[in-house]
Amino acid sequence: MSLLVLMSVSGSIFMLSGVCLQKTAEKFSLYKWQDVLFKTAIVLYLIPCPLGLWARRLWEEAERRTTASGFTDVRISPGRASVLLNDQGGTVNRGFWVFLAIAVVFLIVILARLFKEISKYLSMKSAMMSAEDYREADIEEEELKGLKEKIRLRRIVRIYESSFSGNAFTMGYFRPVIIIPENLEKQQRDIVLLHEMYHIKRNDILFKFLATAAVCIHWFNPLIYFLPGIFNRNCELNCDEMVIQNLSWEERMLYGREIFRQALLVKEERNMFAGFCGNRTKKGLTKERVENIMRENRKKCSRKAKFAMGVLTSMIWIVSSVPVFAYDGVTVLRIEGDEELIRERCEDFFNKDILATTNGNFMFEQEDMDIRFDQQFTDENGNIYEVDKNAGGRAGCTHSSLISGTYQEHVKNSSGGCVLKNYNANRCNGCGSMFLGSLISESKYTVCPH
Repeated sequence: MSLLVLMSVSGSIFMLSGVCLQKTAEKFSLYKWQDVLFKTAIVLYLIPCPLGLWARRLWEEAERRTTASGFTDVRISPGRASVLLNDQGGTVNRGFWVFLAIAVVFLIVILARLFKEISKYLSMKSAMMSAEDYREADIEEEELKGLKEKIRLRRIVRIYESSFSGNAFTMGYFRPVIIIPENLEKQQRDIVLLHEMYHIKRNDILFKFLATAAVCIHWFNPLIYFLPGIFNRNCELNCDEMVIQNLSWEERMLYGREIFRQALLVKEERNMFAGFCGNRTKKGLTKERVENIMRENRKKCSRKAKFAMGVLTSMIWIVSSVPVFAYDGVTVLRIEGDEELIRERCEDFFNKDILATTNGNFMFEQEDMDIRFDQQFTDENGNIYEVDKNAGGRAGCTHSSLISGTYQEHVKNSSGGCVLKNYNANRCNGCGSMFLGSLISESKYTVCPH
């Protein structure tokens, strides 16, 4: 579940960035930029940060290449969820069962919340479309085509009228339906339809669905519950900016009055519908929208400001990518070799600290291995000898009696950690001379356990 938490952090960073830059967006009418930040936040709530995953992969590859052996070491504790695989089957440690139990609880809560939201949406949509009050709007095909061409909308849109809805809204993504109040004057109706068509063009309904899914998935994050309201505000402001581009001053006044009128008629907020306005409890948003529509002197964004926006967005991307580096999910190890030895290692795997070194196959070493000297030789029987590599062997020794084993070099660092290197080696039983072979493993410890 650590990845889910890190996704939650990455998404929250983008969402909070958009909120903190709200005053700047209002001053220079940079609602599109703010919209990009909020939509990116929704995406990052649902998938791991791609930039962070790519950077982490490069970092791990570079770290692997810098080791002397060309392979990396993995320290496994009982609390770290891990799986051990071999030709005869596999086993898991204690941390994996804890991880699995937590994952099941999270999944049950997520599915329950998703089922509740989807059921609520489907029942509301079914009730609306089955009501006798809804009827197809009497709009000529050429007139509707002209409105769609005005904003370059290529999708098929159905339009219905109702005396029950109170305000205009759009529902459905694949087959969008616009519901408008009945008896609207043509000029009012065209402005309302343009606003709702911009919702369709901008895929606002899709992102509202995704935002609802993000709330269900990240139910443990208190910040996530502000996301639907924040995104809804941004959607309305962006649609207003697009609609007023081709409106006269009189049409803007008509647009603002219609927002006020319909806001008084809305009884409840519909999170997965794209509405023309919020309900009467959203007075702040209604006032902000009308003031923005009627604003005359709009500051334009200069090249320097656009450059600053690009730099700032890049910085936000970098900051949101950092949490991915902390991801430490389920570790899957695979070993091959003697069946009896594998069985013995599997028995120790459930509740024991181990060090797994990737050197072709996985090899296990006990972290509490007996390190008595900084340079030592351990023979096949477990006997340990101190080694002085600078000392010469006995004069005249023919080195005919060699003992096979492992040469270990232990080097401490100033931060309290150490590096332990293991080599295949032979030792002369007569003079103690060392003959090093290939490097078996190189283990780095943050805190020296020896």
